[in-house]
Formats: sequence, C-alpha cells, structure tokens
Amino acid sequence: MSNFYYFLLLSVSFTLLLLIYIPFRKSESPVYKVVVMIISIFILSLVVYDIAISIMAGKEEVSAKKHREYMTLAGDILGKQLKFSEYDDKRTKVLIIDFPVNTKLPRSGVSKNIITGLEKGLKLSGFSISAVERVEPSKSNDYWLSAQEFDRIIKKHQEAGLVISLVGLPKNVQAVTFWNE
Repeated sequence: MSNFYYFLLLSVSFTLLLLIYIPFRKSESPVYKVVVMIISIFILSLVVYDIAISIMAGKEEVSAKKHREYMTLAGDILGKQLKFSEYDDKRTKVLIIDFPVNTKLPRSGVSKNIITGLEKGLKLSGFSISAVERVEPSKSNDYWLSAQEFDRIIKKHQEAGLVISLVGLPKNVQAVTFWNE
C-alpha cells in the first residue's frame, strides 16, 4: 500500500472515530460501543501494520547495503590480487564483460559495485579498465553468451590484455576462437 493511501485511510478512520466517539461518548448503547471498538481495532491494526512494514523494510535495506559493500570489497580484492599473478602480457588495460545494468538477469544489480571495487584494486595493481562491455545474452532464457558473441567482444577490444567476465564463459566454450589465435 502506498504511503499516501495508507495515510488517507488512517486519517479517515481516525476522523470517523472522533466523529462517532465525541457526541456519543456517554452513550450506553451496545451498538455504539461495538462500532467504536471496531474502528479502534482497525486503526490499531493499521498502526501495527505500519510498524511491521517499517521494521521489515529497514532490515532489507541494511542487508542490501551490506551486500553492495561486500561486492565492492570483492572487486577490490580481485583487482589487488592481480598484482601477484604471473601475468606476462605488457598490456595493462582490462576489459570487463557484464550484463546490462537495469535488467532482471543474475548479478546485474551488484555488478556496479563489483566494478567500482575493481577500479580501485586494479589501479593499485598497475592496471586500468579500458572498457565495460554490457551485452544482452541470447534470447534462449539461459543467460549464456554465444561463443561468437564472446569472440566479437574480445576482438572489438584488442587493447585489453586481460578480460574479466561477470557473465561467465560461453556455454559452448570450445567454440571460442580467440584463445587459438
């Protein structure tokens, strides 16, 4: 329920309670007492609902923030670890292959944080990001890139000596040709 409708419902209920309660507060009528009790219970349930939603939203927000921080740290550590790798290529540019940002694909919501961490860690290792290539997977709903698409991306960025794929390798990895060139 949106905040506006919730506030409107709570305000109308409270106003209705006051309009009924004030003129008839000394009434002994059982109907009156039942109506006041029902409206009071309804208002109380709205307040409890609002408190519960606020608590749950707060926990989800804290959890999401911690997850984003963890993904940034993971990217940072990966970037720093490249300093210790036996990397022979003199090219210090890094290509990152990622899903589009605003999609429902796996990891698409945290890749921005991973890339932020990678930038920081790679800089300390003597590397820099040359490009972030955001690609849509095939329409077969399995989230895999084709080997041809993977090859096309690699060949498009010849300046990159290192590739970090946040989308994984192609499903048919044996068909990737750039490894054999």
